[in-house]
Amino acid sequence: MIENALNAGALGAKIIGSGGGGCIVAIATPENEQEVINALLEADAIDAFSAQITAGAKY
Repeated sequence: MIENALNAGALGAKIIGSGGGGCIVAIATPENEQEVINALLEADAIDAFSAQITAGAKY
């Protein structure tokens, strides 16, 4: 999955999780976001989706 994401133009990718593996995070630009998602699904990912950056918690 990481190789596919990088080949699709992701700026970086990393395995995440707590010892069980099976999850990655990939950083994509808005211009290539859908290509990276498609590449993950083509690598047999169960699911792939985007998360948006927010301004954070507000008090």
